[in-house]
Amino acid sequence: MTILLFLLSLAFAQDADADGFDASVDCDDSNENVYPGAVEECDDIDNNCNDLIDEGLLKTYWPDLDGDGFGDPLSPIRACEEQEGYVNNNQDCDDSIAEIHPFAEEICDEIDNNCNFSIDEGCGEETEEDTGTSEDTGTSEDTGTSEDTGMSEDTDTGDSNTTQDSGDGEDSSTEDSGIEYTSGPLKKEGGCAAAPLCILLLFGRRR
Repeated sequence: MTILLFLLSLAFAQDADADGFDASVDCDDSNENVYPGAVEECDDIDNNCNDLIDEGLLKTYWPDLDGDGFGDPLSPIRACEEQEGYVNNNQDCDDSIAEIHPFAEEICDEIDNNCNFSIDEGCGEETEEDTGTSEDTGTSEDTGTSEDTGMSEDTDTGDSNTTQDSGDGEDSSTEDSGIEYTSGPLKKEGGCAAAPLCILLLFGRRR
C-alpha cells in the first residue's frame, strides 16, 4: 500500500516553475533558476538545492575607515565582491589613523607606526650614532694635552742647553791664551799677567 501511494505521488507531482524538477526534489518550485544541479549564484539563495548558500563565491573583506588601503582585522564581512569602504586584507593595526599601516616609516612617538608589534624600534641606535657622543668628540686623544704641547721635553732638554754651552768660557780662557805661568809675578793666579808695570819690574830685577 505504501509503495502504491509513493508511485501515485510521483505520477501526479507538479512542476510549477517548469524547470524540469517537480516539488519533490525542487527546493523552490516557484523559481525556475533554483533546482538540483543549478549553477550557484551570489544572490543569498540556495540555487542548487544542496542546503548551502553562495558556497564557493563568498570572500572575506575588512573595513578601511582611514582610507590607507589596509583593513581593520576586528570587523570582517563575507561578500561575493569587494564592497565600498572595504579591502581584501586585515593588516591595519589602527584603522583610525591613515599614517599607521604596515608600510609606514617608524618614528619615535611611542606608537607602532608600521604595525609590526614593536614600538619605536631602532630609534635608540639611530640617536646614538647621529650624535657621536663617544667617538666623534675626541675629548681624550684629539686635544693632545700631554704629547702635542711638548712643554717638558722640547723646552728644557733640547733647546736651552744652558749647562753645556756655558762651560765654553773656561775652555777658552785656559787653552786659547797659549801661556801658562807657574811662578813669579806673571803667574796666572794672583799675578799681573802681561801688564806693563809688571814687565818693567821684571827687567829691573834682572839688571
